[in-house]
Amino acid sequence: MKKLHKVGKFYTRIIMNNIGIFIFIGILSVIFNDHGWFPDKDMYAISQLVYKVILPSFIAYEGGRAVSGKEGGIAGVLAVTGLIWHQSSAELLGAMLLGPTAGYLWKKECLWIEKKVPSSMQMLGKNLILGTTGALFSAAGIYLILPLLERTAELFFSGISFLTRYNMTACLSIFIEPAKVFFLNNVVNHMMLVPAGMEQIRETGSTVLFLMETNPGPGIGVILALFYMKKLHKNETASVLTAHALGGIHEVYFPFVLADLRLLPAVILGGMTGNIVFQISKSAVKGMVSPGSIFTILLMADSGCRWKVLAGILLSAATSFLTGVLILKKASVYQKKHSSPKISSFQKKETEEEPESRLQQEHAQEENMEKSLKKIAFVCDGGIGSSVMGAALLRRKLQSLGKTEITVEAYAVDLVPEDIDIIICQKDFYNIHGSALENRQVHLVDSLLQTEECMALFRENERGEMIK
Repeated sequence: MKKLHKVGKFYTRIIMNNIGIFIFIGILSVIFNDHGWFPDKDMYAISQLVYKVILPSFIAYEGGRAVSGKEGGIAGVLAVTGLIWHQSSAELLGAMLLGPTAGYLWKKECLWIEKKVPSSMQMLGKNLILGTTGALFSAAGIYLILPLLERTAELFFSGISFLTRYNMTACLSIFIEPAKVFFLNNVVNHMMLVPAGMEQIRETGSTVLFLMETNPGPGIGVILALFYMKKLHKNETASVLTAHALGGIHEVYFPFVLADLRLLPAVILGGMTGNIVFQISKSAVKGMVSPGSIFTILLMADSGCRWKVLAGILLSAATSFLTGVLILKKASVYQKKHSSPKISSFQKKETEEEPESRLQQEHAQEENMEKSLKKIAFVCDGGIGSSVMGAALLRRKLQSLGKTEITVEAYAVDLVPEDIDIIICQKDFYNIHGSALENRQVHLVDSLLQTEECMALFRENERGEMIK
């Protein structure tokens, strides 16, 4: 599981660094394809050029660069040129595999050059070997790797086509929804659905696959079920729903399901309902959906089926809501501490203490900020979702207190700089992926969006209660 998660995060960074290109392709396809808003063959041809040439090149570059720097990125681009020139159906998959592989080989070659070649000849040696490596990979890509990739892609895509043909895509929710809850949503989306979905768009002009992981309906239903059963407060429900449905940050509802896994059938059934509606109504999108916001989904949807897509989202939310309410009502004992973010001990004391004591604590808190906490990091899986919103909220709070010298940034869990003073992490996420934060000072919260809960870290820092 850890290795799969590590690989998934690696490819998530590659995809997210190029997300603008995916959106560019999607927007041009939606607007200028033969059945788009303003059909234009030239503009649509540009989107296909970017998909076939530019996108694989940048994916390969990012993969190589992530392994061995700029030269590794160049090696990755050269490695994928054979697949691009051949105009196969495996450019994107090939770029995701060949880029990091070429970067890794270049890293090993650099170490050999630095040990064996005189310093005066190292620059020449590196350039010669870089070009040679790219040429060999390019040739191998056409004559050795391409047949294997095409066969692998054919088997994978035929499996997807089989499920689509026999209206069985709903079954994918059995795997997708639990994977999302365990913070493997990026693995599912960027390693599996993106390559398959982009290939379907290339062949048919649209795909339903991009609706499966990004459908916010199941999360909306679970959040509303918890609110209906009075497990969430009104303000908290509003903030979580806004971040999830409109902002496309699905990670905000994962902890609620992780805290009570009885809710897992609710999100699975909600996802299956949405997929069935999408399948029956032949709903599809023209490009990659990122983030999974209702706005982004409707933007990328076919012009004639936006209401069908919206119906699928609403019905999946309704199914998830009704199932969640039923599960919660039938539960003989529902532990409140496992259903919604808890009030920290700091917050409890704040409500019980007298105003003078509270003012003294706030003053001490401010002094402590000035003395020790200068750099704070919010972490999540990819550093691009809930951590970004949480960091923005705390940054705004600190600015209102006049503490502009404290910096608050968001990072992927395994990319936190060494000079960070405090790391803020969601509790359930830490229990699963906390090994990446060993020997670091960590403040655990139930929700990254609860600013007051995050402010408790200053009190804990005074008492020395940070996790180390």
